[in-house]
Amino acid sequence: LYGNNSLSIKHGLKQEEYTLWKKDLLGELCPTKVQYPKERVRIRTIVHPEITKLAKQIIINGRKSPSYSIFRDLNQLGFAIWYMDDGNLSFDHGKTPNIRFATCAFTLPEINELRTLFEEKVNIKTVLCQWKNPRNPNVPYLGIKLNKNETIKFIKWILDNVDVPPSMMYKFKLD
Repeated sequence: LYGNNSLSIKHGLKQEEYTLWKKDLLGELCPTKVQYPKERVRIRTIVHPEITKLAKQIIINGRKSPSYSIFRDLNQLGFAIWYMDDGNLSFDHGKTPNIRFATCAFTLPEINELRTLFEEKVNIKTVLCQWKNPRNPNVPYLGIKLNKNETIKFIKWILDNVDVPPSMMYKFKLD
């Protein structure tokens, strides 16, 4: 795993524009060839020592684990990508917007560390949320949730600082 690493990014075809936007962000790290395996779009970087370094910080004991040092350094672009990849905007009772970040692969202490970091870095309060796990009803999925005011504040913070791809604007529409 840690010899020489590259990064593979894969999304559904509906997010092709978003995938190509990420490819542009990666610049010379990402070769020009885009692949389309089984109704997906995929890009890959070259093997690079910095990617190997990141892999060592993220993959711990064979599983993805949030690294404080990586999340500590996130800026608006990093938070925007995290949200576009693992977040969703929903409306409670059809009216009240809230954002939920899926952090299902992380432990409760890791999620709480991310919540603290989120609050310190973005100055937005979060709550721990849970929802039904279809694979194991006895163990709910856990996530990070932003209430209405924090959702509005977060979306404004991202849109004021990041040129979001048009195909991903549905994650930022409050009406």
